[in-house]
Amino acid sequence: SSRDFTRDLIKYQSNAEQLLEAILSHYVKDPEQLKIAVIFYKMCCDFNIDNGWQLTEVVEKFKSQVAEVTIDSQDVERWIETAEKIINNDDVKLIYTDEVNVALRAMILVLLNPEKQNIDAMKINLGEGLGKNVYSLASLFVSARTGYSYLTSQERIQISERTELQTLNASLYNEIKADKEHTVEPEEETLENPQ
Repeated sequence: SSRDFTRDLIKYQSNAEQLLEAILSHYVKDPEQLKIAVIFYKMCCDFNIDNGWQLTEVVEKFKSQVAEVTIDSQDVERWIETAEKIINNDDVKLIYTDEVNVALRAMILVLLNPEKQNIDAMKINLGEGLGKNVYSLASLFVSARTGYSYLTSQERIQISERTELQTLNASLYNEIKADKEHTVEPEEETLENPQ
């Protein structure tokens, strides 16, 4: 519920990595795929709407990022192979249902459709063929590319925990405890007038 979410936000203050894992774990249950999803989310932030989205660059960066993390899964290699086939215009059968590999399927969806309106169009076109979790996770990845500033005023109104999210955001950027009770005002300093 919304109240539980608001209460849980406090424990993530000043810890962006844990917060990101907690958010993504709502869509990805497998711990190895969660590691992959975290990497891809961060890449979406790096390849934000202003920096562009070149498939080859995205895949190369993904390869370098996953090489730095121990991931006990063949899924990474399979995803890279699929992405490279897409880049080379090879014939690839893509599946976007929720049965398995939700993170990897959402990542391929975003690789091919890096903007929200494209993801929404895929939802309309694929209907039942696009799983709810794959769609939601892909939408989350795409939102990492655009950020809060690109939301419409109507979309911003829908964020009911706005104050809590702003406090959390401040704590993540400023690495401080953003609890109002612990806020310390700077002491006033009086300068003596040397006459």
